[in-house]
Amino acid sequence: MTESPERASVRRSLDGLKPYLTAFISQNAGTLPADEQPDIAALLKSLLEDWDRLYSKRLPRAARSYVHELLDVRNRWAHEQPFSSADATRAVDTVQQLATAIGAPMSKAAPAASVTRQRSTGPGKWSGQRAIMREIYAQYRNNEPRIISEYAAAERAGRVHRKGQKSGHSPEDYAKALLADGLRKRWLK
Repeated sequence: MTESPERASVRRSLDGLKPYLTAFISQNAGTLPADEQPDIAALLKSLLEDWDRLYSKRLPRAARSYVHELLDVRNRWAHEQPFSSADATRAVDTVQQLATAIGAPMSKAAPAASVTRQRSTGPGKWSGQRAIMREIYAQYRNNEPRIISEYAAAERAGRVHRKGQKSGHSPEDYAKALLADGLRKRWLK
């Protein structure tokens, strides 16, 4: 049985997080979970077990929620449950959020979920940058940091594509510029 693109995306993201989570736990706890090569579930459980003692002051409160969510994602993946495109995108984003919280480099910790690209403009085309920004702006109109964060997450998850990325701007910087452009030129209003 072949793995669906969504499940493959979730697996790659969890696998990408594992070495950074291993290093983070090793640095902060001094030891790893009992297994010589702990799997992602053991690493996530270790974070929860030692949360109050070791991690509550080192990580933001939201990180604990990410750990709980990723344990659920990992269990769904391990028990071969299906993932919708939205589920896979959410899982990849949650991996990215936890990776950011522990200081892992985003590009290595959570590879983009290329299979979750949504095509709104016909076969073989990416969702447009403006279309995604409009969608996010409509939902979070009065929360600029959230708009920027959501757009950056959409780009990392492969929902939107910057051709060539010649500017070298991070997804967050690009989102800020796109938001400013949309407000200035009124294509977001």
